[in-house]
Amino acid sequence: MGKTRHKWRWDVLEATSDAMSPWYHRLTEEYLAPAATETERDAAMNALEAAHDTAMANVCKAITRAARRGDIHGSLPPGFVVVILEGQRGDEEAGLIRKSVDPQMLPTVPELAEYLRQLEET
Repeated sequence: MGKTRHKWRWDVLEATSDAMSPWYHRLTEEYLAPAATETERDAAMNALEAAHDTAMANVCKAITRAARRGDIHGSLPPGFVVVILEGQRGDEEAGLIRKSVDPQMLPTVPELAEYLRQLEET
């Protein structure tokens, strides 16, 4: 089965993803190495994915807070927000958005709030 690739708007993101991929693979395999059975491996993988989602959500919130304070670049718009948008994970996307954006920030980005509302209606 072929790997579906997302076409990034900015090529630098794809290059970074490609460069990090072997490291992610190696870290994942090392993390899963102690799992002796398929059930243990599945449980470990689920735990790893949850920890990764939490870490990425925390990074998103921290970058958004820093940008809103003006600590990143003065030309960023007032509604700047960093969010996890993961369309390939289907019904998980709404939860990832909620996890990566502080609730008080969501109303300041009407387009994102509307997108989230549409996701949750389906």
